[in-house]
Amino acid sequence: GCLHNDYDVKDRKGRTRLLFVGDSATHRGRIIEALKAIYGDKKYEYWNAGVESFNTLQELVLYRRYNAAIEPDHVILTFHNNDFLSTPLVFREKGVLKVFVAGKHLNPWLFEHSYIYRWAWPRTETGDRADRAAEVLHSLEQFKALLAEKKIRFSVLLLPILKPLPEWGSTELWSRKQSMADF
Repeated sequence: GCLHNDYDVKDRKGRTRLLFVGDSATHRGRIIEALKAIYGDKKYEYWNAGVESFNTLQELVLYRRYNAAIEPDHVILTFHNNDFLSTPLVFREKGVLKVFVAGKHLNPWLFEHSYIYRWAWPRTETGDRADRAAEVLHSLEQFKALLAEKKIRFSVLLLPILKPLPEWGSTELWSRKQSMADF
């Protein structure tokens, strides 16, 4: 469930084990490398479980299935406003295109053969915002409870939106407001 590293999962060598979960911002490792440059690896292990395009629910499932075995001391979830967006999971199974997005109906033939369909689906700014926000909140609450039960520290690192505030659209304003809500 993690990118390759040189740590031994069975021997911490007295170090605090940090597990980073999230999407592309985590996967690319820049935050982890910056922390490692500041704090070194004498006292800390840095485990990268970032997966491109994953959302909070997928990160939770990956943790439960695989990354809990790492037995981290601290889980750090990197969160961005795009974590409220639905990202389709597209794959081929026995030669047949499969597309899955929780709660969304999709015509697989149109998705495979029509650029306009792929571009337009799902393209609503407000259509299922409340459902997406509720799913994210529920996933965060489950993550928090699961880790608290094991006495594992949990932090959420809220990443910035990197364009000037006057240029933010309604989706960015909405997502930032949702991101700042307590869970």
